[in-house]
Amino acid sequence: MVLLLLAEFDKVRLQLNSKIQQVRKPATLLTAIEDTLANIHNGDGDDDDDEHQLKLKLQYHRALLSTLSQIKHPKTTEEKELHQAVLYLLAILVPTIPQPALAQQALPLLTQIEPFLHLYNQDAPPLKSVLTITSTLLSSLPLTAFTTSTTLVPKKAFTTTLLLSVDPRPKVRRKAQEVIQIVLQNPPSPALVHPFAKLASAWVAERLEQAVKGAKRNEDGEEAKAIALLVFVKNLATGWDSSTNASLLPSLLSTLTLTSEHLTLSALTLLSHLFSSTTESNSPTGSLQISSTLTALLSARPPSSLLGTDNGEKLLAGWVDGVGEGVVALSRSEPNEALTRTGRDIFPNLLPMLSSATTVVLRTAIESSLTMVVKHCLSDGEVREAVVVAYGSGKEEGMKVEGEGEGGKVLRDIIDKLGHALTSTRFAGLPLPHVLAVVKALFLRLRLRAPVPGSETSGTSKKSKSTAAAASSSSSSATSTTAALVLLAPLLTTLAQLRQSHQFEWKKQLDEVLSTSVSVCGPEKFLEVLPLDLLPNSNTKGGGEWSGGRAYLLPLLKPSITNTTLSHFKQHFLPLSSQLFLLSSSAKEQGKTLEAKIYDTLVEQIWALLPGYCTYPTDLHDGSSKKPSSFDTDFLNTLTTVLYSQPSLRQAILRSLSLLLSTTLSLSQSHSPPEILYAQFGLTPSDGQKSLSLLRSMAPTVLGISFNLYTMLSKSELGSGTGNAVLAVVREWSAVLGERERDDVWDKVEGLLKGVLVGEGERDKGTPMGMGEGEKENVKIGLMDIAIALVPEKTTGGGGGAGKSMLSLVRSELVLGNRDQGVQKRGYRILNRLLEAGVLGTEAHEEDVAALVEEVVERGAKVPSGAKRDRTALLATLVSILPRTSLHHLPALLPEAVLGTKESNERTREAAYDLLVFMGKKMDQGGTLDRGKVRGMGSGQDEEMDDDDEDAEEKEKDKMEEEEKVEASLDEFVKMVSAGLAAANPHMISATITSLSRLLFEFHSSLPQETLSELLATIIIFLSSASREIVRSAIGYVKVSLVSLPVYLVEPSLPTLIPALLNWSHEHSNHFKVKIRHLLERFIKRFGIEAIERVCPEEDRKLIQNIRKRVMRSKKKKAKAAEEEAEKEMEDDDAPRPQVTGRSAYDEVLYGGSDSEVSGSEDESSPAVPAHNRKTQAKKNKAAREAGGKGTFIHEDEDEVLDLLDDRMMSKISAARPTTTTRKPLSSHFKTDESGRMQIEDSDDDDSDAGGAEGESGMGAYIEAIRGEDGHTRDAKGKAKFNKTQGKRARRDDDEAEESFVEGLKELDVGAGKKRNKKVKKDTVKIGGEFKAKHAGGDVERNGMKPYAFVPLQQVAGKNKSARGPKMDITGHKTGRKQRN
Repeated sequence: MVLLLLAEFDKVRLQLNSKIQQVRKPATLLTAIEDTLANIHNGDGDDDDDEHQLKLKLQYHRALLSTLSQIKHPKTTEEKELHQAVLYLLAILVPTIPQPALAQQALPLLTQIEPFLHLYNQDAPPLKSVLTITSTLLSSLPLTAFTTSTTLVPKKAFTTTLLLSVDPRPKVRRKAQEVIQIVLQNPPSPALVHPFAKLASAWVAERLEQAVKGAKRNEDGEEAKAIALLVFVKNLATGWDSSTNASLLPSLLSTLTLTSEHLTLSALTLLSHLFSSTTESNSPTGSLQISSTLTALLSARPPSSLLGTDNGEKLLAGWVDGVGEGVVALSRSEPNEALTRTGRDIFPNLLPMLSSATTVVLRTAIESSLTMVVKHCLSDGEVREAVVVAYGSGKEEGMKVEGEGEGGKVLRDIIDKLGHALTSTRFAGLPLPHVLAVVKALFLRLRLRAPVPGSETSGTSKKSKSTAAAASSSSSSATSTTAALVLLAPLLTTLAQLRQSHQFEWKKQLDEVLSTSVSVCGPEKFLEVLPLDLLPNSNTKGGGEWSGGRAYLLPLLKPSITNTTLSHFKQHFLPLSSQLFLLSSSAKEQGKTLEAKIYDTLVEQIWALLPGYCTYPTDLHDGSSKKPSSFDTDFLNTLTTVLYSQPSLRQAILRSLSLLLSTTLSLSQSHSPPEILYAQFGLTPSDGQKSLSLLRSMAPTVLGISFNLYTMLSKSELGSGTGNAVLAVVREWSAVLGERERDDVWDKVEGLLKGVLVGEGERDKGTPMGMGEGEKENVKIGLMDIAIALVPEKTTGGGGGAGKSMLSLVRSELVLGNRDQGVQKRGYRILNRLLEAGVLGTEAHEEDVAALVEEVVERGAKVPSGAKRDRTALLATLVSILPRTSLHHLPALLPEAVLGTKESNERTREAAYDLLVFMGKKMDQGGTLDRGKVRGMGSGQDEEMDDDDEDAEEKEKDKMEEEEKVEASLDEFVKMVSAGLAAANPHMISATITSLSRLLFEFHSSLPQETLSELLATIIIFLSSASREIVRSAIGYVKVSLVSLPVYLVEPSLPTLIPALLNWSHEHSNHFKVKIRHLLERFIKRFGIEAIERVCPEEDRKLIQNIRKRVMRSKKKKAKAAEEEAEKEMEDDDAPRPQVTGRSAYDEVLYGGSDSEVSGSEDESSPAVPAHNRKTQAKKNKAAREAGGKGTFIHEDEDEVLDLLDDRMMSKISAARPTTTTRKPLSSHFKTDESGRMQIEDSDDDDSDAGGAEGESGMGAYIEAIRGEDGHTRDAKGKAKFNKTQGKRARRDDDEAEESFVEGLKELDVGAGKKRNKKVKKDTVKIGGEFKAKHAGGDVERNGMKPYAFVPLQQVAGKNKSARGPKMDITGHKTGRKQRN
């Protein structure tokens, strides 16, 4: 609130020099009040003290009320301006005062303010200020102020505001409606409904009835008033009294017969809002009369003639929304009637309308209404009855539902209608994605599990809760299945047929439906209806070609599989992946690389499904011993084999192992009721504990596999997601080990790591190694990374022998003193993890921390750049464990933190910034800082000391120690950092300023104002430094100060700050000029242009004026861009765009891009559209798009007969105009005779014989490509080696054959631009030809050059024989030939 108050008053102060009297008056009054309250404003500098801020606000409040009381009845113009200025400032101040402080003065102040509602009734600006004050005061009144009859001021103010809510002035009307809305939505405690809610609702309903009657009589202004009141009722929301709905309803229904589309649409919108806001408690027949209202709404359907027009379809969309919300509201009180109306009125009326809708507004409204009806109006009993009818008719899963009974008739009719819509040409094109959205909602609604008739679970015998839950929720139960699988299997088949067509344009929407069906039905049942058929012999009939099966289902299965049986993956997908892997190997052996790549991709997509199967699997552990667990040793061995042999599948398997353990662990630790968990997941916490025991027994094996795998990874895999995935498995699976197993694993890793590091040291001394260098490096890095992953879980309990042993190893020269950058970096990381885990115990001893700090500081000079980030993180951990009595270690760590802000690595800089902030928070927590113990600042005593001076020296030392002990605080820490400003090195000074900038941004609200002012004054001095590095940091500090500090702290420094910045405004290095200009723009925005011009030197005034002009131009451009964007949004259609190629994927790869290239070239060659014609061109584009997009088009293949009765016909109907193929038939490149046969002329018999031989062997073209002049071969390294010229004799022998071949190429237009053996004649270029006149004789000047002065002699000298171009003499004739006379 304080910042808002200061910001609002800052804007007022900026108008102190305004040329408009009404604008300048509040600023003048505010300045006078602040001068009067100068002592309060400057007495206490703690701006964050809430009590002080409240006192300051009340002082302003009393001063303004005192001024207001002196001019109760303004008469002169000056008094009126002053009166309005006081009201304007009160409107800013009063809403910021807390309600408890304002409640006592609210009623007297409201009594004083209420007459001004009548005084300024005709003057909008002061009236808005009075309304703002009235809103706050009415919201602050207690309940007794509204219920007692002793005072009528609140009711009078409220009534006057109600009258203003229908004011013809839009701004006043909106402000008054906002006041009523705020007051009614915030009733006084303890009332739940405001006492004036009934009064306001009745008054609005009465005025609305009058306005609607006036609109029927076509009275001026009544229609606009009625629309405003309808919007007002909608915005009231919880402030509206529901008992008034009975009187409001006739007015709303009467608007349905009016010719005013806007008024009718507003009434329908309000009616939909009232329907959606009803609940079962407040929607009986006597209150809202939902059933009769819905009947009247259905009977008042707008005429079908409105279809096809924008305004008409907007009205229809409002009616559709009202009908949908009405049925949903009816289902809360009368579910049976709502179900009947769904089948009788809703789907028969709305679904056919979808096929005729031309605008996205109407289509979206129909989709939304049908989706709501499917979700809320189809009861569970209706679903179960439809399932019983399906089984009773002898139908099995996957067959069409046709029952003769009445049970489930509404649902079965809806399914039939949607199935017909999916295959009907009426819904092809733009309506189809909306039909798919309704089908998706139907799948979600039919998630209900229905028992199979005749099974044990369908009987009437009483069962336990757990058995009932198992029958209704377990996805692996054989006695129950989802209703979607029983009832919607035919729709799944139809959707699959549409999806397999390459011409189907709504694949994205259809994929969403299929993905939803997988999550509802489960992958096992889903694949029974739609098998993948990925093997070549599984979907080939009659010896036909393999169509690829339903490989598109694999990406859809991945996000939808969860909480299912892991055994399905073992039994179905493991054998399938093995067969596909064998096919890939066979294809590679045969040289079919493309086919092998397809099989490899399918294998990767299959294994990508494993994480979903490992998320809450239902068969991980079974209570009976007869059925083994799905995660057994054999399955783990299979995973191990794949991990070691298939690098591309590692991440999927590792993620599966992590998910398997994490989900089992969360289930075992869940505190939710077992019944709820079983109903949702088919599992209980006891199942999770049993499964966790199974996984704990297999954890050592998983860890051993992970250790071996990590040491096998290459450097690229270590830096990628594979290495992180392995470490995640190690971290998670080691957490479930027992204490003894963890100690064994830890000791083993530590021993191996120590052996590797000791062996490295012996190698440096010349001892031979048993391992290779690369293998040694991988093992060393792998062991350290594994140790990092094991550290948190090992030492969580407070350390131990193993943890302290590892701490000693890391602190030794083998790790932190290692010359290898990777070892040091990981050593600091391990040490950081050990300290975070509490290896020093719950309470770190001061001696241990001091020794560790000394070691870390001493090693600071030998830290490589790659380890600085982890070292900085270690310093932050050291700061966190420092006791409050040991804060004297902070100054030793501070220089490294400050210099870290200038590191080139971004992560290191961020870590240094975080370390500085962490140090500041540590100092702010309090404690004692002993300056005498600071490293390097001790008063070292001489070893030789006289005995007589020992006592005096001892007393002096004690006195100095008492003086050197200071209380830790944030201010003291800033002073410690500021000491770096006195450094002799510019780099250190720059780093100090940067550090101060970060601290200022973080703690500006906690530092004293004196410190902030002194820092800003000091940084201004550094702006005049000769070092650009220092100046760059100082500019950054100024920018942070401008953003963070309040105006009154920065404004006194402007006379020295602005000239210091302008001194660098002409410097281009380090982007100083741009930075200074940007800063000045911010200063002008914060302080105003006049304040900056006053302190700006005369020679730099032009820059200020330039900035002003740039800002104005920028505002104009933004306003224009916003206007164009708004027009563009109105023109663009928000409907889903069809994505159709019109050709197969093979044709798209082979011939794709030709259309876009042509269109691109046309766009480039076409002239740019002028700015003043853009709107006209946009309208033309919209009209063309509408003209071409309202219909539907059929994509017809040349070689396929069009069958209109085929269900797959829908996939060939598109909302986009078919693209014409650019591929020309091959026959068009050759001559034809009268009968249409192609004529290919051969040059001679020899060529024809050769061609025949080549044609018979099939190798002619290949040999020509390899051995021809333009051919090439590849050497052993794979580099292309082009053939050299065959010589003159070979070219002379091929001249005759090549002439006929070139003629053929000319016919085909092939080979343009390629090198040919035949010599090309060069045109004769005459010297001075560029000076020849175009339309007259003689020569002319060109670009200031005269024709006789610049003749290039090198072209006629004849010395440069290698120069390109024809040889000629100075007369322009060719040389080397006899010229004709």
